[in-house]
Amino acid sequence: MGYDVKMLDVLTKASDGLHEQFKDNPDVEASIRSDLASVLCQIGKPAASIEQWKLAIPLLEATRGKDDPVTVAALNSLCTAYQMQTANNEWLATANESLARARRALSPNQAETIYALNQVGGALVTLGRHAEAAPILREGFAAATLDSKANAEAYGNILIWLTTCEEQLGNKEAAFEMRKRTVEFNEKTYGPDH
Repeated sequence: MGYDVKMLDVLTKASDGLHEQFKDNPDVEASIRSDLASVLCQIGKPAASIEQWKLAIPLLEATRGKDDPVTVAALNSLCTAYQMQTANNEWLATANESLARARRALSPNQAETIYALNQVGGALVTLGRHAEAAPILREGFAAATLDSKANAEAYGNILIWLTTCEEQLGNKEAAFEMRKRTVEFNEKTYGPDH
């Protein structure tokens, strides 16, 4: 493709013909599409990421099952792309589906379940539905607190969403406590000068 190739060009080229190339191996196609979707999201291309997730998730459902942790994690990642795209209704619908699957088949303290709680809560906060979001985020916070290091990303996000909820609901003391925990967590995780 030449010396001055762009990452997006490489990713687009990589996705061409994947289905034909791996038609007899859908789990490999799902894995590659999931990796592509993740990278596309990381480089700020949420629409392209959504497109890849929408191709990968049905393959994961067929090869691993709808309630498999990998499938639930893929739904959670699709939520992140919807969030970046500010497709808030799609974000909430997908997050609710992810959480329903996680509740059905996974442990309440499993990373995918905690992240699904984070996604539902975050979508509800974004839509201004703070009273609905608060109990979901509190549940996620309680689960993430059991191992905040292993669930660092979800834990940090839940702290921020929950702080917003408490502030919007007029719970000043709870909001202050959440704000303090957020600062402590960020200093511990990223250092005081981050």
